Amino acid sequence: MEAKLTTAKIEKLEPQDKQYFVWDVRFTGLGLRISPGGSKAFIYQGRVGGTGTPKRITLGKFPIMSLQDAIDKASEVSKQLASGIDPSRTKADNLAKNKAFAREQVRKQLTFGDLFTHYINTHKSEWSKTYLNDHYQAARPYLTNKPYMAQPIGNIWEVSLAELTPDFVESWIRKENETRATTMAKNFRMFKACANWAEDTDKYAELIPNKTYNSRKVNKSVQSVRAHKGSLQKQQLETWFSVVDQIDDVQRAALICMLMNGSRPGEMLQLKWSDIDFEWNTIKIVDKVDQWERIIPLTPYTKQTIQALPRINEFVFGSKVRQEGYIEVTKKYRTLLVENGLPNLPPKAMRKSFRTLSEWVDVPRGIVNQVMGHRPSAIDEKHYVDRPIDLLRMWHGRIEQFILKEAGINTDHLYD
Repeated sequence: MEAKLTTAKIEKLEPQDKQYFVWDVRFTGLGLRISPGGSKAFIYQGRVGGTGTPKRITLGKFPIMSLQDAIDKASEVSKQLASGIDPSRTKADNLAKNKAFAREQVRKQLTFGDLFTHYINTHKSEWSKTYLNDHYQAARPYLTNKPYMAQPIGNIWEVSLAELTPDFVESWIRKENETRATTMAKNFRMFKACANWAEDTDKYAELIPNKTYNSRKVNKSVQSVRAHKGSLQKQQLETWFSVVDQIDDVQRAALICMLMNGSRPGEMLQLKWSDIDFEWNTIKIVDKVDQWERIIPLTPYTKQTIQALPRINEFVFGSKVRQEGYIEVTKKYRTLLVENGLPNLPPKAMRKSFRTLSEWVDVPRGIVNQVMGHRPSAIDEKHYVDRPIDLLRMWHGRIEQFILKEAGINTDHLYD
């Protein structure tokens, strides 16, 4: 029953055969319990965190506890329940419950973008410039002042950590896989690394459950990124050179240098003028992740190609419009490949093409590995040998001459 509880009203309430309750019409949740024996006690009824089964909490017995004291106590209990604390539990339980409730509130308020930004800021002093740029690129259109197309991580930037369930993450991956599976795989590696870092950081521990990024169904949805099996054949070189002649000079030069040196696209595109020694004819190439350096010959045709480029900025293949400062190979290149009857090979296929074409001139495998920058641990030689630059130059020049000859390009003026 409900009534306006007053001290006089409480004193007049009589016991009945069964226990019954009288709820105050002014203070929601405050009530009085009257037992068959005649004892009376103030109670408060509410839900922990506003959800779940209602909790009835005894406040004190009347008349030892006055009505006003009961109202004050009920107000205190009401606030505790709203904060996720159950006063009926032990102190230890309350602390654990309070911590869990607080953590859940943080999960609801903190977005993955907030976490990823902190992750980048924590590690950027340790990462190479290229590796850092990979993370900024994954965050697009965020962390930049330019209107870039959203990348996979950018698409979950404003999603709260509470929403990052295994089902959500799997759905995100599968949707991105429809148009850019390779990019999605790369972004997921960053997502997973960020989540692992958060788990090892006191401030963010347990905010992203392990199953969110390590469950079987999530990892199964990430497509494996395999090395591209295609490469240019010597019979295709003449057509390939005619294709790159149809794109702008800087892209053309970059692709030719990738083919002539067996380098990774990122290594070549981010080559700086300071990395080239035109006097001693060498190129310094830096691994983008761990900064491992290698020195390779600046062969005659590569040198001629690079020297013809304008000096736009610090990068050899500089760009006036891209935030990174260097160009990217556009879709036009691959469209032209197909239109001219060549396989649709991405820029990274130039690396394998270099290795394949080098076999026509019987170049020792160790020479090719050193030019391409395979780490010593990955080289299938019993002992790694760091060969002198002049020995590399002799064999590297033979590879370049072979490629140019098959492409129908006269090299007499370069190799006198």
